[in-house]
Amino acid sequence: LQHMPLAIYFAVYVLMVSIALMNLVTAVIVDNAIKQADEDREAQKAWEMSKRAALIPRLEQLFGCLDPYDTGFVTLSDLESAPKPLLEAINDLLDTSDCMLLLEQLDYTEAGGIAIGDLCEGVLKITDEKNLEMKRISKQCTELIRRTAGLEDFVATGMPAAPRARAGSVAERR
Repeated sequence: LQHMPLAIYFAVYVLMVSIALMNLVTAVIVDNAIKQADEDREAQKAWEMSKRAALIPRLEQLFGCLDPYDTGFVTLSDLESAPKPLLEAINDLLDTSDCMLLLEQLDYTEAGGIAIGDLCEGVLKITDEKNLEMKRISKQCTELIRRTAGLEDFVATGMPAAPRARAGSVAERR
């Protein structure tokens, strides 16, 4: 009985050390699980990117069929006059029900059409994690900044600045 305080101290010490070791083992297991989940997420992203990149030639071919005059642009009227099987093929490939809505969303300049390359790129970005509306707002903000710079030039010099071409604008088709 004279060593009873030491026995209690030793028992508490053994319990504390075993709990600390269990915490360390648990931390290592959880850390490894988190790293593995991150690697899986990155691998999934890479796989999805390669899958989407493989769609580009097929998308360009289908959208090229919508371009009757070989201008490199697809317009809403091209989509409206497209054969139903072609629209169904596009909808199936894009996993959407309305490619008209898709074109309207991607045509941020509201020019009524979009370059086939930009359309393919936009379709691939839609499947990204970001929201399509946010991308459209971002492009519109970029366009507003470009126009504002032109207004600043005009106010500063009294002369209109040389027009800057927009990527995918209708003016480029002509």
